[in-house]
Amino acid sequence: MLTIISHLVRFTGFEYLLKDGYDVWLQTPLAMPAVTQPGLYEQFVTHNGLLEQIMKCLEAYLESKRVVFPRFYFLSNDELLEILAQVPTMLLLLC
Repeated sequence: MLTIISHLVRFTGFEYLLKDGYDVWLQTPLAMPAVTQPGLYEQFVTHNGLLEQIMKCLEAYLESKRVVFPRFYFLSNDELLEILAQVPTMLLLLC
């Protein structure tokens, strides 16, 4: 459970980074000045790296659930996330 919390903190930090970027873009009404700001490319590279880490962690989490309950292997990631979001604990799912 501790790893889920650490990933949630990482995702929340990523979400704040994106919102900060959107706020800057909303203040600049023209496209060219908005996308040619210094350091924007580096921010995108950083965001992509964080997003890849989040996706890897999510894949590992879903794989751990599939190992516990093999029928999950027949579901897509989206379907499995929907099921896990609806069930508060895995114990209820296994009963």
